[in-house]
Amino acid sequence: MQSSNIATIIDYTAAMAAGIPGMQAVAASGQGVVDDPLRPGQKIATAPAAPSTPFTHWSEVPGAPAVMWVSQSGTVELTWTIPMRLWLPKTDEDARRTAMPFYDHYLRAFVSDPFLGAYPDNLALRSELTGFSIGGDKDWSWLDVRLVVVERVNYGAS
Repeated sequence: MQSSNIATIIDYTAAMAAGIPGMQAVAASGQGVVDDPLRPGQKIATAPAAPSTPFTHWSEVPGAPAVMWVSQSGTVELTWTIPMRLWLPKTDEDARRTAMPFYDHYLRAFVSDPFLGAYPDNLALRSELTGFSIGGDKDWSWLDVRLVVVERVNYGAS
């Protein structure tokens, strides 16, 4: 029987973000499966409680998926919205300008691998970035990135 690969998908997206120019560190769900390209010999780590380094990418655990049945034998498509965040320098007074090159960098990284892997080991039917937004508080600025991932799972198979 198959199961969702969402934990691996989350970690894989962090590994994809590691290839973005200027990225200093990445973190995600920390399942110990996906290699961290920025820390040779180590796996993608679990995101800490608070950021410590600017230009750090976090792929976060999504909320519950939308479910669409595609067969009577138990095959479903799960649509996940994975929140991702790029932490920018603390209290960046012009976060919009700092974040601007990262729109292109994220799009280039994720458009080049829409199936999240190489055939036959694709993790997803498709993935797509659906938006960006800038935020900040007294301690940090950030770029939020939304990634929608559609995964097909056959829960009826033995």
